Amino acid sequence: MEKINLLVILGTGHKGSSSEKIAEFLFQEIKKKSDVNVSYLDVKTLNLSVSDDGAYKVDENVSKQLAETDGFIIVFPEYNHSFPGSLKIFLDSYYDEYLRKPVGMVGISSGVFGGARAMMSLIPVLRRLGMVVIQKDLNIGTAGSFLNEDNQARDPEFNKRLEVFLQDLIWYASALKSAKK
Repeated sequence: MEKINLLVILGTGHKGSSSEKIAEFLFQEIKKKSDVNVSYLDVKTLNLSVSDDGAYKVDENVSKQLAETDGFIIVFPEYNHSFPGSLKIFLDSYYDEYLRKPVGMVGISSGVFGGARAMMSLIPVLRRLGMVVIQKDLNIGTAGSFLNEDNQARDPEFNKRLEVFLQDLIWYASALKSAKK
């Protein structure tokens, strides 16, 4: 079976945030899987901008990376019941690269809801971009204490939830990739 190409997208511009640490943890965990190739993209490393005429700046290297990806994992914090503006600008900068590809959401918050309200705000955007939002989500509440001193999830059940999430994403990525052939 051909490997699936996944991309972990960190959707916040805040350096050193809990979201950044959790996204890096997830990336390292996914790298351990033998049936996927995984890459990492941090929106704060991009030159996100909108011109005076409303056009978004497109980075051709990022466009190529998105086009070669079979499935996306977007890691983002909840800000005021929604997702970060930097993530919206990033998503709006591309279109064809997302079309008919699955996306899994990892919502993060300092409270107990784990970004659930932000996910509800993001779903219509992802669908409008032509992405297939998978059924499984990962909600990570009390993000500041999610990882232990060894950068592992404190919750012993989390890796089981991550595996179910990845199985769903990989299934959709495989099915949609073969449908395009």
